[in-house]
Amino acid sequence: MIQVPRFILPFAASLVAGSSLFVTAIPGTLASGLEPSSTAPSSYSADYLASTPAPPAPGPLGTPGGTQAFADQIEEVRNLYVIGSPGGTRGGESACTISPFSDPLETANGPVLLWSDRPLILWQGNVERVVVETFERQANGERQKLSDQPVPSGEQKLQYEGEPLQPGQLYVLRLTVGGTTQEHLFETLPSDRQATIAAALAEGEAAQRSQGASEEQVALWRSQFFASEGLYYDGLQSLFAIDNPSPEIRAMQEEIVTDYCENSPES
Repeated sequence: MIQVPRFILPFAASLVAGSSLFVTAIPGTLASGLEPSSTAPSSYSADYLASTPAPPAPGPLGTPGGTQAFADQIEEVRNLYVIGSPGGTRGGESACTISPFSDPLETANGPVLLWSDRPLILWQGNVERVVVETFERQANGERQKLSDQPVPSGEQKLQYEGEPLQPGQLYVLRLTVGGTTQEHLFETLPSDRQATIAAALAEGEAAQRSQGASEEQVALWRSQFFASEGLYYDGLQSLFAIDNPSPEIRAMQEEIVTDYCENSPES
């Protein structure tokens, strides 16, 4: 069963009519009256960049709290992503997806699209294999498989290694867990907005580095920037892609996973 972002359920249903793919609405995930994602504003980037303060001077990371400014920045990012309400549930052999699909995240924030064309896939659970395919079927009736990657034991994330994802397209994420398969749909940004985000991101990151920000501070800024654009999956990927994160960052990562995957009375 493919779990579908609420805003594309009517569209997906029309595409799969008459095919072998059945899309089932998950209770509580269908929101009526939402417009297609391509109608989103082209950019909030200029205003965001103009209002972004200079980063704090890099402090010693990994010491108790580092600098207060760094601790404050972590708290600001934490508040963007921690929902604070019941998260996903996992019964039996299943996984909780965090990016590029999260039911609790989209329930809290509405439709969330993906900017990255090579996403970092995040989950909680014992996933054995990750497959990404196009949603649209080819002439032979099959979907095109873009990647098929085994997951090392104990890993909770995987860098997508297939062909770059194309803008404005639907994709299927398939996770193999305990011999069963979970499927989720996700969608990429249209090309015009993708280009606008890329330009603003490059400009902002360069400005942060020129002001002496550490790589962790740049990653935090990048996550804040993506959240300001409504691109929470890309923001989460920025946080979880940090190499050798400091204790403060690691604690925030763990809190986000718990918030999305374990804060449910049924967990």
